[in-house]
Parts: sequence; C-alpha cells; structure tokens
Amino acid sequence: MDHPSLHSTSRVGIRTPLSHVHIRLSQNEPYRSRQPIHPLQAIIERRSDPTQYGVRCTHSSSLPPSSLLLSHEIDRLWPTLPHARLGSRIPLDGTFSQWNSTCGRSAHAPGRCRMTIQNWSAFVLSLTPVLLILLYIQQRIRKRSGDLRTIETRSVLFGGLAALGAEISFGVLTNAASMTELNRLDQMPTGTTMVYIFGIVAPIEEVCKLLAAVAAGVVWSRPQGKGTVATIWATGFVGLGFAMYENYSLGVRFGVLTGPELLTRPIVHLLLGFVMGIGLAHASYLRPMRRFGNIILTLVLVSTLHGLYNWVVYDPNLPGLLVPLVLCICILITWLGLRFYEQFMQQIRNRMGKASS
Repeated sequence: MDHPSLHSTSRVGIRTPLSHVHIRLSQNEPYRSRQPIHPLQAIIERRSDPTQYGVRCTHSSSLPPSSLLLSHEIDRLWPTLPHARLGSRIPLDGTFSQWNSTCGRSAHAPGRCRMTIQNWSAFVLSLTPVLLILLYIQQRIRKRSGDLRTIETRSVLFGGLAALGAEISFGVLTNAASMTELNRLDQMPTGTTMVYIFGIVAPIEEVCKLLAAVAAGVVWSRPQGKGTVATIWATGFVGLGFAMYENYSLGVRFGVLTGPELLTRPIVHLLLGFVMGIGLAHASYLRPMRRFGNIILTLVLVSTLHGLYNWVVYDPNLPGLLVPLVLCICILITWLGLRFYEQFMQQIRNRMGKASS
C-alpha cells in the first residue's frame, strides 16, 4: 500500500543544556481507513560530537509502519541543525517527497525488512532475562496451583491492555494540548521536564497497571489463604505484560528503543509489579482508611522508581551506567518488600495461633 506523502515544515526549538531540536511533521493525506494520522514529533538529541544527532519518536500513535525510515532521511538535515535559531523553520518538502517516492511501498523495501527482523530479534531477546528470573522464582515456589497458572496468563493479557490504555491516555493528552503544551514543556528547564516524567507519565502508567490488576480479579480475593501470594504474582505479570506491549510498540513498530531499554524495561516493570503486589497484599489486611493510604503510598513509591528509570534512560546527558544502578535499586526495594511481607505474615500467623490455642 502506498503511504501518504509527507509535506510539512519543521518547528525548531533549542533548549539548554540538552539542546533538543524539535521537528513536528503533519500529514496532509489520510492513511488506510481514511482517518487522519497523528503528527509525528521527533526529537533530535545532541550527542558528544556536536555534529552528530540521534532521533527518537515521542508521539508515534497511528503512524504508518514505514515511519521508521524517517530517521534515515532526517540524517540529511543534521549538518544544518547546529546553525538553527530558536523559532526558525526548515523546509522538509523535498526531503520527504524523495522519501515517499523511494520508500512508498514499505513491504518491498529491503531496508524495512531488515529493520523489522532486527526489531523482532531485539524484542525476543529482551524477554530472555525476565524468563530466567521467572524460572528461578518458580523453582523456589515449587508448588504452584492451577489458579496461579491461570492468573499468569490473565495478568499478562491485562498488562498489555493497561499499556494500550496508557498509550491512549497520552494520545488524548497530547491531542487536547494540540501538542503545544508538550512542546513548551520540552523547551522548559530540566526541572519542569522531570515534573512531567515523575508527575504525569509514571503515575498514569502505574495507575493503569493497578487497574489492570484489579480487573484481573486477584487483588482483594484470598481463597484458602493464597490470595495474597496470587496478588503479588499477578501484579508482577501485569507489569511484564505492560513491558511486552511497550517493547513491541516502541521497539518493533517504531524502532526507537535502545539495547539497554529493551533488556531492562521488562525486568523493571516486573519488579515494580511485585512491589505493587506487596503493597496491595499488605493493604488487604488493613482497615479501609489505612488500606487506602497504603495503596497511595505504594503508588507513590512505584511511580517514583518508574520515573527515575525513565529519567536515566531518556536523558542523553546522564551516563549509561545509571541504568543498571536504577535496576539494582529496584531489585533491592523488591527484596526488602518481600522480607517485610514475610515478617508481616509471620505476625499474622502467630496471632492466629494464639487465638486458636
């Protein structure tokens, strides 16, 4: 299928100290079902060499599959970008007209096929560490009921739906702001961007995962004393399903994830899911008011860790070694949470033993 031609001008904005250059593309023709395509907003980030830039899509819903090829054509603009001034415009008509004529049929583009194979390979590879972790946990648990096996599948599916819901929420947010507010936000100081990461993106995604865990039907149920274990297990798999959809959407469809992201994102979401499950399992034994406060504190904790991970991953000025450091922090907090939960359950068992004697 032929893809619509892209005719637009770029809107350039320089932000210090990251020196981001924003290019907003608008579509003049419909695609497939004659529905308008959301604009693609790409960020060209300054690297260590001031003449080299990298491209990352920040708003990519409903884009044609061949949008991955845009990064190759934007390459032609890199030499001119260091001379751009705030508010200047760079015509892109010629560049993208040539892109449309050479890559209009993505199914017959060898580069597109190679990119698809690489992206799918990276997606499969990204699940390997998580599967190893789950195998280790299963060996430690040893005895698993059929209910838990059903919960695993159901939670992964609901986690994927949670990621889709978060993607739709961000699409509604950007459309409601007509992309202008987000553009201003990216041009504001780093502190404001951190507020957006920690105060908007991470909480929305964590709330979506919490709702998915509730929809999975294992949060408040405690059949035969195993419901709390099922809660922790289910929320972990909700996080895994969430990460799988994100890796597919950003890594396979649009190819905008780096290697560290693909490998660490599923692990981080799995661990944050376990932390969320520990908080929910603990809250199920509390009174209603304390239960609500415990859930809020758990959401704040996982949202903070989530925002910290997003910050170190997406900020090009931060060293890459911070990514495994944040991963270690998530592992430590998960371990501490499990120890706390074990001690709490031991206290519950001791009280029940004294009451029965």
